[in-house]
Amino acid sequence: DLREASYTMGPASPTVRGQFLGFYAVPLVARGQVVGALEVLQLQPLDPDPDSEWQAYLHAFAGQAALA
Repeated sequence: DLREASYTMGPASPTVRGQFLGFYAVPLVARGQVVGALEVLQLQPLDPDPDSEWQAYLHAFAGQAALA
């Protein structure tokens, strides 16, 4: 829940905090190298359960995106 976050997320932090309540990031890893990150921002708090279906889908998507 970004309303409770005490850290900044870069230059857009005030805008991000004003609009979004959920944030999640997944590294994009290709051939053992981190080549970027896939970030998800949501208007509602995200489900924190690490076994949730959306997190499994996001990690699978990030794996494919890193190879593209």
